[in-house]
Amino acid sequence: LYPADENLSKSGESSLNTLTRLAATLGLKNTKMSSFMLALNRHFENLNETKESLKSLKSSSDGISIKLEDAKSFLDVVKSTETRLEKDMSFQSSRVAHLSSKVRHMNGRLKDYKASIKAWKEQMNKAGFSKSVTHHAICSNSSELRRLEEETLKLQGIIDGYKSLP
Repeated sequence: LYPADENLSKSGESSLNTLTRLAATLGLKNTKMSSFMLALNRHFENLNETKESLKSLKSSSDGISIKLEDAKSFLDVVKSTETRLEKDMSFQSSRVAHLSSKVRHMNGRLKDYKASIKAWKEQMNKAGFSKSVTHHAICSNSSELRRLEEETLKLQGIIDGYKSLP
């Protein structure tokens, strides 16, 4: 940077060149010690501000990383839930189809039963069926018949007793 000076040793020239580069790097217009100190002080303040900014960025980055991991976990849960719901929906759809088929079959049988009941009613009406010929009516008539038979036997015994008189 500076031409070689005969009065300076090689290490002196090296130090002078280093000092010159440092002054250029720090943007100094002179090589006074106070200028170097102020420039270095400004440089370290900038360095500390940069470190603080980096710490803040690191903290924000860590927070974002945690949120990203949480979001990934949530996404995994959502995907597994979606898969489970799709399987469940598929199962339920097949079940609904099966039950619909059974309902159609049962409706067909119901229609057949109604037709059979109607045909039996018509056949019973043709045969003379009336409400008095129900199971309940027959059972109560049977009880009445037994009672009358017992009463008739008693009366028959009394009549037989009168006939045997002299």
